[in-house]
Amino acid sequence: MRLCGITAPAADTEAGTAAKHTMAAVIGGRKVMCVPVNSGSPCDGYVPPRTGKLYVSQCWAGKTDIALEMIRRGAARAVPEWSDGYYR
Repeated sequence: MRLCGITAPAADTEAGTAAKHTMAAVIGGRKVMCVPVNSGSPCDGYVPPRTGKLYVSQCWAGKTDIALEMIRRGAARAVPEWSDGYYR
């Protein structure tokens, strides 16, 4: 799964490991719900529904938009053109 509208450090880097820990903290054991691109996400029409083997989706942990929270915590960077500015 890849979160739409953001980019994060590569998983095999120190920053990527930190981002992975941040995402785990954001999720905090809550149920995660995702809406795939082309199914009503803010990235519909701006990014393909898949990158390689990964599906691109907007996801929430409870009521928390995971991508927005990753941006807020500095673990990911918004790419506004991938979401028509939804993520900044």
